[in-house]
Amino acid sequence: GGASHGSYIFKHALLQDAAYDSLLQGPRRQFHGRIADGLVSKFPEVVANTPELVASHLAKAERFSEAIDHWKSAGLRAKGASSSQEAASHFQMALKYLEQEDPSVTRDKHELELQAPLALVMTELHGYGSSETGAVYERAFSLTQNVDSPPELFQIMYGLSMNRGLGDRFLEGLSIAKELATYSDTANDKAGYIIAHRFYATLLHGLPDHEQAKHHIEGSLSAYAKLNFQNFVDRYGHDPKAIGLSFLAQIQVLRGFPDQAIEHLGGAVAHAETLNFPYGVAHVHWLAAQTYLDLNNPCETEKHAKAMLEIVLGKNFPLLDAIGLICAGWAEHLQGQSDSLYTIEQGFNQLRTSGTNAYHEVALVGAHIDALMLSHQQDKAKERVLYALGITEKLGCKWKLPELLRLKAVCILGQEKFDTSEVEAILFESLNLARKQKAKLWELRTAISLARLWGEGQERQKAYDLLLPIYNWYTEGFGTADLRDAKGLLEQLQ
Repeated sequence: GGASHGSYIFKHALLQDAAYDSLLQGPRRQFHGRIADGLVSKFPEVVANTPELVASHLAKAERFSEAIDHWKSAGLRAKGASSSQEAASHFQMALKYLEQEDPSVTRDKHELELQAPLALVMTELHGYGSSETGAVYERAFSLTQNVDSPPELFQIMYGLSMNRGLGDRFLEGLSIAKELATYSDTANDKAGYIIAHRFYATLLHGLPDHEQAKHHIEGSLSAYAKLNFQNFVDRYGHDPKAIGLSFLAQIQVLRGFPDQAIEHLGGAVAHAETLNFPYGVAHVHWLAAQTYLDLNNPCETEKHAKAMLEIVLGKNFPLLDAIGLICAGWAEHLQGQSDSLYTIEQGFNQLRTSGTNAYHEVALVGAHIDALMLSHQQDKAKERVLYALGITEKLGCKWKLPELLRLKAVCILGQEKFDTSEVEAILFESLNLARKQKAKLWELRTAISLARLWGEGQERQKAYDLLLPIYNWYTEGFGTADLRDAKGLLEQLQ
């Protein structure tokens, strides 16, 4: 054909680049526009599988509105494949070109449609409570104020609640979660009801109010069973049945029903594995590992932590990677592996650098304290206890407080000289708080520590009388570590 319609083959890439650079701006735009049009008209499978390729050509053709649509498609496709870093890059590219449009309600609507899925991706990359995730949700929320009844509003409010509640603004997150749960009771949105009550239960568990948490999470699970809705993962970034069963397990452990908890964990893992959602499966293994850690079961903790680490390998999920290292390190330390304390500390360092995840740090700090005490680093263990107590007080989430107080007392007992009356006072504070919270696991564990202290001080009957009724309250879980420990101590005291 003529010079304007001919095709050329370059023997060297540098020659090709030089020829491209010599094109004037107008012909260059036309060149990229023709490529984009050709891909769309003749190669639909290429467009479907690599929408970012079309988007790049459209952007260079300065057809920005069309490019934005394809960057969005690329982001959604990468998100669906759990390629979170790639998805974030595509959404951010679309937002970059959207900035060139004049301010308008339509522009705000388009930005909201990009910020909403970007927020889910940022959660996977940086964590629920991170400032990076929070910035996206805050921007998305400000956009909802300019758009009439945006369908993304409920998701954005849920995300704000999650970011604040699991970050460093726990009580604000709890307040938003309560509002969403109340709103969902009358709104014609069953999926929203399931999400709202599931997350409200999570924060009630952290407050804690374990009875109300159980009530709300069981309501969420019951509604899930009646609703045929397949888009939870796409819209909210998790499946509420898988996560709901996992949190119900944690609640039941603290309420004193470990066998029921283990059954719930089995159901959570089995359901998660049907979803084709790697992040969701890893999330369930995280919650299972954390639950077995609370039960002092290193073998099961290690199994779930290793499963989580295998899933997240190479996927750039730093929060899950950090938690996997902490849980696996704790399990390995209890089984005598010498370098496992370093693994735990590496996990905590990664947890802090991945964003503001204070809630998760409180949940897992006991693993670090355990390992330090087993390594006879009492002073460092006590520092970590005091640090965790400070975070707990600042946040207002106190479900771990009885256990942290018990660990404080145990740290003092590890010193060469200590005041027995001081230790007793701390353990009584822990015991009374556990009873007030109706946290039977913490009550049992503190009673064991106090009974052991009294027994060693020749107050054996007093120790026996304290521990026996707490042990006898249990109707299940007699193979768990704490109940075996209690039984053995009762036999010694008798």
